[in-house]
Amino acid sequence: IGTRPVSTAAGAQAVHTNTLPSLWVERVEIITGGPSAVYGADAGTGVVNFLLKENFEGMDFSVTRGFAVLNSYNKEKATFSYGSNFDNDRGNAAFAIEYSGQDSFNALDHPWTSTSCS
Repeated sequence: IGTRPVSTAAGAQAVHTNTLPSLWVERVEIITGGPSAVYGADAGTGVVNFLLKENFEGMDFSVTRGFAVLNSYNKEKATFSYGSNFDNDRGNAAFAIEYSGQDSFNALDHPWTSTSCS
């Protein structure tokens, strides 16, 4: 709890938020200004804290799909997560897998925005 994750890119300080299983996010806190200084020099303008569920137990599964009416744009997401406590609830093991995909969508793909402004 309260630990800074390791960077997801060599030679960089950035952390890609897609590495966090969305089913495990309990809440997100945003801290701006002076109070963010307790997180170090990298937190000059603010900090985003992703608070994850502790001791995730059970199974969770979700599938969503979306589409646009006036073109062929599609979006889909599937998530699966499973966790279990062990050793009289002194330990917890959990894993998650997610898939997300979407088609590209440009302004020229929609009839309302496909005309030139000039």
